[in-house]
Amino acid sequence: MKRYPGIRPFRTDEQAIFYGRDLDIDRLHRLIELEQLVILYGKSGYGKSSLLSAGIFPRLKAAGKRQFWEIRFGPYKAGESRPPAEYVRQAITRNSAAQPLVPDALADACIWQAFKNRQQGENAAFLLVFDQFEELFSYPQEQILAFKKQLAEALYSKVPKRFEAALADAGLSPEQEDAVYTPFELKVVFSIRSDRMSQLNVLKDYLPNLLQNGYELDALDEAGARDAILRPAGLNPTPIPSPKGEGGLPSNKKLISEGMETSLVEEEENQASDNISNSGAMKPPSPLGEGLGVGLTTDEAFDTPPFTYSSDALNAIFTALSDDRGRIETSTLQIICRYVEDNLVGTEGADIRIEADDLGNIKAIFRQFYERTIARLPEAEQIPARRLVEDRLIKDGVRIPYAAQALLAEPDITQELLDALSAASLLRVQRDEQGRMLYEVGHDTLVAPITEAAQARRAEEEKLRLQREADEQRREKEEAVAARRRARMVAIGAIVLSLIAIAASFWAWRQTLNAQEQTRIAKEKTILAEQNQKKADDKTLEAQENLKTAKENARLAEEKRLEVEQQKNATAEQKRKAEEEARRTREALREVEITTVKVVQGLFRDASAAILRLDYETARDRLHDAADFTAKMPFDNPLGRLRPAVADSLLEPAYFLAESGNAPGAMFEIGMIAQALAAHDPADTLQIDTSTPEGARRARAALRRILQNLRPTAFQAMEEKYYPVLLPVPGGTFNLTENYQVTLSDYRLARTETTVWQYNLYLAEQGKDIFDDKVIPKPGWGWEGDNPIVNVSWFDACLYANWLSKRFGLHPVYEKGAVSEDIYFVYYENIVTDTAANGFRLPTEAEWKFAARGGIQGLRDSFEYAGGPNMNTLGWYNENSGNRARAVAAWQPNQLGLYDMSGNVWEWCYDGYGDFEDTGAPQVNPVGPKEGASRVYRGGSWNDAAGYCRVSRRYGLNLGNRISILGFRLASSP
Repeated sequence: MKRYPGIRPFRTDEQAIFYGRDLDIDRLHRLIELEQLVILYGKSGYGKSSLLSAGIFPRLKAAGKRQFWEIRFGPYKAGESRPPAEYVRQAITRNSAAQPLVPDALADACIWQAFKNRQQGENAAFLLVFDQFEELFSYPQEQILAFKKQLAEALYSKVPKRFEAALADAGLSPEQEDAVYTPFELKVVFSIRSDRMSQLNVLKDYLPNLLQNGYELDALDEAGARDAILRPAGLNPTPIPSPKGEGGLPSNKKLISEGMETSLVEEEENQASDNISNSGAMKPPSPLGEGLGVGLTTDEAFDTPPFTYSSDALNAIFTALSDDRGRIETSTLQIICRYVEDNLVGTEGADIRIEADDLGNIKAIFRQFYERTIARLPEAEQIPARRLVEDRLIKDGVRIPYAAQALLAEPDITQELLDALSAASLLRVQRDEQGRMLYEVGHDTLVAPITEAAQARRAEEEKLRLQREADEQRREKEEAVAARRRARMVAIGAIVLSLIAIAASFWAWRQTLNAQEQTRIAKEKTILAEQNQKKADDKTLEAQENLKTAKENARLAEEKRLEVEQQKNATAEQKRKAEEEARRTREALREVEITTVKVVQGLFRDASAAILRLDYETARDRLHDAADFTAKMPFDNPLGRLRPAVADSLLEPAYFLAESGNAPGAMFEIGMIAQALAAHDPADTLQIDTSTPEGARRARAALRRILQNLRPTAFQAMEEKYYPVLLPVPGGTFNLTENYQVTLSDYRLARTETTVWQYNLYLAEQGKDIFDDKVIPKPGWGWEGDNPIVNVSWFDACLYANWLSKRFGLHPVYEKGAVSEDIYFVYYENIVTDTAANGFRLPTEAEWKFAARGGIQGLRDSFEYAGGPNMNTLGWYNENSGNRARAVAAWQPNQLGLYDMSGNVWEWCYDGYGDFEDTGAPQVNPVGPKEGASRVYRGGSWNDAAGYCRVSRRYGLNLGNRISILGFRLASSP
């Protein structure tokens, strides 16, 4: 057997060689024992599946407290994948010999019923472990809904209501009824990639405590990596498993399990069969708590003798693999270790020591891994895979993330190919802040070897191209030689005909001489002979004329023959040239088509970047160019298939123009959208009159309806981008301070801080330029649309809230008093607050802190920060921000789904800054001090240490001040 599994995860029967994660095993196992729901999360490649299989499952088996099952749904495949709830039920009921206590006939089969039928006496403790849980969210929404409903029943219901009536009529004995109503204990572990954590929000309506108990798996530190390298290498020839992967047996024994004797290539190809999957017709998993094998013994041993590494060799590995925090990904470490075992350690020997020189260039190891990964693909996919990785995902030595939609638009790139490269850890996939799936090369250490492989491939392709050109030139030369040979044969034929004509002339000349001699004799004999001679002369002249005519006819015939031959040869050559020209034209058109698709995709990227900079004019120019490229292409053409994407992209500038009051500009963009969709322009007959406020309102309403009907999904995305999305916050009672109890009514709070995109729309609608420092001071790093707006005063926030209220037909909360007519409210006392108004407003300090704590469901956690104990997973602060504000919603939300309540920018509250009055009784919907010019702000910022981002921190600032670390989010009453 092998000492290192390589790129695939560790199996349960490989616990004896699983090292470096003892502390993680202890902590995660303790958390599972304490809590009902646990989230195990971490980046791809950090080893979550290995931690479960080789660390947690053996520990649970050794404890013997509960039955447990590992569940992997697999990516959804229409017509093949079973619904998740059904898949879990089959996993629980498999190999169960007990008579069903709750038969299927009583009510709809469900997960609770499966556990109840599994429950026997004291055997009532169960655990479900969902590995790679992000795969659930590829299933249809109705299947996800059924799954979360049934799981919630199993977790929280003693007996589901729909079973109670059926059980009452089932005629159960007292013993059976006691068994039915005796609860079982169920715990659940969800293992998920950290970049997909936000998808868990879909389950919170049925599993409200889902996100309260998370365990983040980090990459290995140097000590853990050292254990993972050295300890498997130093094991005796036959190991014995233990819960922590320690110990050894005499040298004549070894671990065996299914699949352990395969080669590296076979092991990696059979990776899918080592995991439980819901794709295809595979049978459901058996309970891991029942008969889980932890290894058998046989006379076989490790494939290699024990060995070790020198300090220099370890340092070389750590230097090559460590990130900027000194951490090492498990997957890349296993690639190196497996290479050492397969290539540097023999099958026999003693005191084997791996030196740094033995490792050579570590990049070459990853080059071999890359080449072997590509070689295991089907032959037809190898070249597309290489061009994808080498030409798309790496540029100038840098990893470039690509959206899945853009990659799948490329010829020969399929989802199956992307899945295969991701499963082999060659690619890493994650979701960006806009919800797109991005693919990139899995690790920086792979960039250099892949670049070298790309150079070699391109050199080979150039060599083949030159060889094809040489072959083409040789063929043309051979055809030219053949043409000259045919020409010589024609010339020889002409010479033969000329000789025949000369022979005929010579014969005629001899006849003439004979005739003259006969004439002379005839003259000597008789006059009659002279007459006969004259006749003979006449015949001779006639014969000469005939001979001349025959020669001329022969010449004309030869010329005709040569002309026909030349025409025949010319026709064949023209046909060949025409075919060659047609082939080259087709290739050129294909190349132009591919190049144009790339150009259009580049225009999309340029337009997105321009919109991020608020440069809508440049974005429109780029998208108009993209529309021109695709406009006349059929929809089954690669360029034509981009036309819906062009329409979706054009909708953003059209939406911005319509919402900011530029109706003619919006109508022009709508015409471009209709052209991209080959549809009638719905705005071509629209009569627009924006000279009055009522006309402007009607124009905006009409344009909104048109845009929503044209592209409803893209329109909804714009609504959520340019206007705040408010989430419900159920009210409750809590301690605002140690001695100050508060009761709050239900209210709503914005999911994110108000963004530059949103505030820029407000300014543009009023005819103001956000880049004008007289309107709003620009921060040192500039404006980016997805950043929170900063340099806004408390007054600015109130004016924006009033504008937003009027835009949505709500009653404004804030009104100016009679004293001041200035654009800004001069004093707090001059602001009249309508507490009954239903419009937008700033949250009170009590509302802000209650929501930051996660509302009622989050109060028991008492986390220092909004959403958890670790600021590194929650928001931007001085250790990760790069000294500037950053995109909103980039980190983990809190229990209410609210982002950046800790970090990014401080947030204005409505209250005055001061102490709350202690009235001796709980306060209902309190507001802070009514006097003074300072307003409360809370939450921490990009410029602060983590301690300043705690939920408990509060400060005050003059309500007219504008600073680059302070913004706001809005609230409203329900």
